[in-house]
Amino acid sequence: MFFMQNLFAGDKQDTFERLNNLVITNPKAVINALDGLDKASGLPDYQSEYLRACSYYNQFLYYLSMIHARNVVDNKKDVQHTSVMRKSYMILTESASQAFCLEEAITYAAKGKDFAVASNDRTLQAHMILVEGDVYRKMGMTGKSYELLNEAAQLLKNAIKEDEILELSHIYGYLMQYYIKDSKINEAWQTGLLRERNLKQLKNRSEQQHIKDKQKGYLYAKMAYLAQKQNMPQDALKFYDLFKETRFSASMAGQMEINDYLLLTGQYKKVVMANNMFFDITNNTDSTSIISQRAMYQSGQAYAKMGDYRNAYRMMQHMRMADTQQRNELIRTNSSSWPT
Repeated sequence: MFFMQNLFAGDKQDTFERLNNLVITNPKAVINALDGLDKASGLPDYQSEYLRACSYYNQFLYYLSMIHARNVVDNKKDVQHTSVMRKSYMILTESASQAFCLEEAITYAAKGKDFAVASNDRTLQAHMILVEGDVYRKMGMTGKSYELLNEAAQLLKNAIKEDEILELSHIYGYLMQYYIKDSKINEAWQTGLLRERNLKQLKNRSEQQHIKDKQKGYLYAKMAYLAQKQNMPQDALKFYDLFKETRFSASMAGQMEINDYLLLTGQYKKVVMANNMFFDITNNTDSTSIISQRAMYQSGQAYAKMGDYRNAYRMMQHMRMADTQQRNELIRTNSSSWPT
């Protein structure tokens, strides 16, 4: 109780800033604080909704994240901070795509681009293009998807501002994941080296150390996997050690991100433990999301390697059900109007 009272000490802006600083490192605490003390805090509704969206996003609860971010965007006349609106557009569109609400994602990406152009905001514009590319990939149009992600990266290729550098890193992360999925290992590796050089521009000047740490964690986890995949075990171990130095590595997201490397190196129990924590938190509420399906696939592989074929089959059944839900969403999206 003292912890929550301390969060709400001071004026409303102090309260918002304290909670906003926790949405990555301790998102559950933010939700608990808002649930218990919304009235006492006196926070404007748009700030409370924004904080919920950020917190759910960082717990991979994309459907909930989408709903709360949409509440901010749809009531823009009440929003007094441009930074809150731009971040809400980012979370809304990316969460919608991850939750496979594709029509929602593409509709708000178009609105977000209009807002970005009106605000002269290259970072937001690039993010909206990224989301459009992700939607096209989910629709099976991989060529168009790569084209859009490269367009987003090109928009920020001479990034100097901190938020632009971090967004460019985020785009490179998506590209790396696509290349890995498409078995383009060298392309993924080269993109990772680009991402590493991009993040080094921040050095120790970053005012957003928690976001930089998260980006580095994602990068090092993928590079460890890619090095191991290319039979470079010493490089893989180097990147694995760098990953473990990040605060991100201790988070649920970090423990799930390193799973691909752990599978390659035979550390199957760690994979199952990390994913079981994720399944407990999400309770299958976002079973169609890419994160959920990736976790199911990883656990299925780990169970099979350990000889636990019953649980391996159970994971495969969950994946089939999620795939059916995705196919139904694709049919629904294709039957509606699609922007050209």
